[in-house]
Amino acid sequence: MISIKTIKKISSFFIIILSIFFLYSCSNKTKSIEYQDACYFKKVNGKEILICDEERMNKVKVQIHPYSKEFRTCDKFQYKTEIDGEIRIETGIRCPTKFGYEIIK
Repeated sequence: MISIKTIKKISSFFIIILSIFFLYSCSNKTKSIEYQDACYFKKVNGKEILICDEERMNKVKVQIHPYSKEFRTCDKFQYKTEIDGEIRIETGIRCPTKFGYEIIK
């Protein structure tokens, strides 16, 4: 039979493991955002040519889950806020979902 001391050691070990797992799963998960460059160099016939794509200027890649390497393509957008009569132009990121858009930033 297993002694009571052994059972207490095993149960304390499991409590420690569960508490570490709980703290890890509830930690603050930040999303990684990668801004794409609108202009890039491309070699054509041995010459480097600067190519600029206006659509890429507003595209952003947002990591779906902080522990995975999956990204989804989102859009940058601008909106105005008015605080005490002062109008400021802000920039945000929105990602398309099944039901509309999810605002990231």
